[in-house]
Amino acid sequence: MDGIVNDEVLDHLERIKIYPIQIKSEDDLVREIVRIANLSMKLGYQLEAENRMLTKKEAYVQLGYSASLLKAILEYVK
Repeated sequence: MDGIVNDEVLDHLERIKIYPIQIKSEDDLVREIVRIANLSMKLGYQLEAENRMLTKKEAYVQLGYSASLLKAILEYVK
């Protein structure tokens, strides 16, 4: 999904919103991974139903989910 913005993402890092995620246990980590996967699947089904490609705005939202999860993981393992 992020390939849509691959050539410009470093010039537009401000478009990647970091969402608050707290991981205090492995169960929290699993829950967040599943939550983000479900959001991505929902978007995928929406794109399929609307017979369209991902927009740049949607790609940045997806990148935000991934970046937020990575940030939370890094904070958890400190």
